[in-house]
Amino acid sequence: LHLSLRRQRQMCIRDRASSLTDLNDPFEATYIDNIERALALFESVFGANIKDVKKYWEELILFKNNIGIYSLALSQADYPDNELMWAHYANSHKGFCIEYDIEKLQDSENYTFDVNRMKIEYKNEPPIIGLDDIYNKDGFLIKMFGTKSKSWEYENEIRLIYSTSKRKEYNPFALKSIYFGLNMDEKHQMQIIEGLANRAVSYTHLTLPTKA
Repeated sequence: LHLSLRRQRQMCIRDRASSLTDLNDPFEATYIDNIERALALFESVFGANIKDVKKYWEELILFKNNIGIYSLALSQADYPDNELMWAHYANSHKGFCIEYDIEKLQDSENYTFDVNRMKIEYKNEPPIIGLDDIYNKDGFLIKMFGTKSKSWEYENEIRLIYSTSKRKEYNPFALKSIYFGLNMDEKHQMQIIEGLANRAVSYTHLTLPTKA
């Protein structure tokens, strides 16, 4: 699925919050580790007891491995116009794009404090994780899951980060629109429309621009 933004509304790629290992970028959550070196320095030079710090760091790593990621993206237009996104995530326009109200989508979680929303920053170098990040979970999350390589910048991604990875139930009123790809089978389009009958959902079948 491709995704898009119309004013304050985003599109959701997935119907579940994926685990880190499910994502298509093997370099996800890559970082420069300054923690191990700093801990070793504190222990050898200053004779500090680093047991509690190491324990908290291990808990953060465990938390990292259990989180769920809902990948979304923003569009520069008021419809899903990114050709690469359609090619990569919608089977070359044979699929469709779903538009959600991002606020309602985020609030669908029973405990909203379990959800973090973040806009991806694209950088040439991975983030540096240091001792000051250990006790700052929000900052840790942003560095770990809110940073990607410049190669992915075309996706213009935004994410919902959940405390667990699993299928998520969403508020039915979060669903706003569905965009059918240029090459999507009409039979499949009708199946979706009939399946969402009596819902306040708009449908658009994308077409090639008319030549002047």
